[in-house]
Amino acid sequence: MLAFTNCGIWSIVDGTEVCPDPTTDPAAHDEWCLKDHEGQLMILLALKKVSQKCIFCMKSSKEYWDHISSCYSGSGGSNERTVSLLEEFFFLSFKDTEPLQPQVDRCVYAAQQLETVGFPIMDSMLGFLLAMCLPESYLMLHTIITNADTSTITSKWVVDRIIREEKQCLRNFGGTAAAFYAKAGKGKGKSSQANSDNLKCAHCKKKGHKK
Repeated sequence: MLAFTNCGIWSIVDGTEVCPDPTTDPAAHDEWCLKDHEGQLMILLALKKVSQKCIFCMKSSKEYWDHISSCYSGSGGSNERTVSLLEEFFFLSFKDTEPLQPQVDRCVYAAQQLETVGFPIMDSMLGFLLAMCLPESYLMLHTIITNADTSTITSKWVVDRIIREEKQCLRNFGGTAAAFYAKAGKGKGKSSQANSDNLKCAHCKKKGHKK
């Protein structure tokens, strides 16, 4: 809404300013159409490709806006949207092979979206969820956060400690950030491979597999 208002086209997008008659006022009609196309383009560019497909059949920026509002603002299909957001929110799991800040941001953003559809998440619950999403390499931090006084738990308090811990790990590593995350990725799956190498088949007596 702020972007549309800044461009002077919000009244067109929300339907307040209707399209002038092309016969009686062709100049005003052409100007309105240009602004309407600008609104359509702004909405398309703001959406992911999957969401873009849902509005291709629409004919005006107002139709774009109304359809998006029905999907995301709590009316018309809000149950499906809420379920989708809840699944995204509660089944998050952070990876130590990637920077934690963007992963934390996605979790916080999912919580904000849930609030817009009428399903607010308590800030303390968000804080605990962020701790639960931490990878195994951050087990100590997970323990510290989950055992902290619940009255002090806020999402900001947890986020600050997660980012601080990650920075400390990077400093202790001594190399570049890219090398740090690459090393974390290389460590994945090695233990299972090692266990596989120690297996011995009861049938052929060869190592590396079971019967």
